[in-house]
Amino acid sequence: MHLFTLQFYIQVIIEMWDEVEDLDAIIGPPCSVSCEPTALLTAAWGIPQVSPACLSDVLTNKQTYPTFTRSVGPYSGNAPLYLSICKLFGWVNRVAIITTFELTYKILADSVQNEMEKAGIETLFYTLRPLILGSGPDLETLRDQNELVRKLKTEVRVIFIFRMPQDIRAFLVSAYDEGLMADGGYVFISQDMDLVLDAENTYRPETEEFIYTGSITVTFKKSDVPGYKAFQQDVVDAFGDPRFDDYPHIPVNSSTDLVSSWEGTECKSIFFHFIYV
Repeated sequence: MHLFTLQFYIQVIIEMWDEVEDLDAIIGPPCSVSCEPTALLTAAWGIPQVSPACLSDVLTNKQTYPTFTRSVGPYSGNAPLYLSICKLFGWVNRVAIITTFELTYKILADSVQNEMEKAGIETLFYTLRPLILGSGPDLETLRDQNELVRKLKTEVRVIFIFRMPQDIRAFLVSAYDEGLMADGGYVFISQDMDLVLDAENTYRPETEEFIYTGSITVTFKKSDVPGYKAFQQDVVDAFGDPRFDDYPHIPVNSSTDLVSSWEGTECKSIFFHFIYV
């Protein structure tokens, strides 16, 4: 299994529809960017699609996605939590929000901005193109990002980053380069920021000790009751696959063949749930 592209997921689901007789349902994919177009296909085919990880608010539209459901809530549901974090630590004057054009993160960023402004917190809002592309960093976007980091250094101390995990990591590298990690004077808050190890050609060993300094990441909490933990371990044991180890990203067949652990465990958990039902 790879960190698959959108094109891959679309191709696989079309192949399933063409080749699998009596296809009753599709479980997955594990990311919103892939769920949005594939859920249009399953809606047209009239078959259920269930995802354990797609958090896009767009997918709540039952007129557009009548056969799609998920076992997690949408990202925008976390917006009040981000306001609570700011209030808890007294960050109530000014914040910055960095997002992208991808709807999953854009809607979350808009929701957080709305919460902040209702509370009287000044919000600086910036939109960047995706930085990490298939062939590596987009140099024009990287220049824009570096300029933005230099601007933010003098204007704000609390920075929300709602982008793809690899783009968040690249932003933190830029912040490190501009000295924002030096004295603990800045905080970076994000949603579901995995510790992306390779980050598409942006990996620099000398930064690893520092780039997550001052970072807070919000994620949907999994149950910590013993029964759930035992169930999750049963899933891992049943498949006996090291790709599902409890670590954000680990090699499978090569240095570029990676998988997120929660994708495996959660997808398989949903699979077993349907067996029990």
